[in-house]
Amino acid sequence: MEASERRTLEGYDYERLVPRAQDGDRGACEELVRSSSALVKKIVYSTAGPSLCEDAYQETYLIAFKKIRQLKNSGAFSSWISRIALHVSYDLRKKVKVEDELDDVVSAPDHADTVADAVSLKRALSQLHSRDRDVILLREFLQLSYEQVAKTLQVPVGTVRSRLHKARGALLGRLRG
Repeated sequence: MEASERRTLEGYDYERLVPRAQDGDRGACEELVRSSSALVKKIVYSTAGPSLCEDAYQETYLIAFKKIRQLKNSGAFSSWISRIALHVSYDLRKKVKVEDELDDVVSAPDHADTVADAVSLKRALSQLHSRDRDVILLREFLQLSYEQVAKTLQVPVGTVRSRLHKARGALLGRLRG
C-alpha cells in the first residue's frame, strides 16, 4: 500500500499511530484525537444535538480507547471512530427527548423562520430509518465523500448511492407531509 493510500485527508498516518496507541503510547492517542476531533464533533453535533454534543464527544473517545486493541485495520481508524460516534450519539438521544432540546432553540424570537425550518428538518430526519438518516447526515451534512460514507457504514459505494437516493426521497416526503 502506498503512503498516499495510508493517509487520511488530514494527512495522518493511522497505520503508524494506531499500533502505537494499541501499545499504550499516550502521545499516539493524543494525536489520534487531534486528527479525528473535527470529524467526531461534526458527527455528534449533527446526531446528538448541541445539548448532548460534549457528552457524546467524550463518550466516543472513552469507548474508542477502551476498544482500540480490537481495531484490526489501522488504516480504517477514521471510519471506525465515526461508527462509534454515531452509535454513542444515538444511544444518548434515546435518553433525552428532542422537545427538551428544541425548547432552548424556540425561545430565540428573532429567528422564527430559521427555527421552524430547523425543527421541521430535525423532526423529518428523526422519522427516517436509521440507515437512511445515517447516509444523509454523513453525506449531506458532514460532506463526507461517497467512499468515506461507505467505509463508515461498512457498505459498498453503490449501496451508499442507492440509499442516499432513497433517503433523499423519504426526507422530502416527510418535509412535505
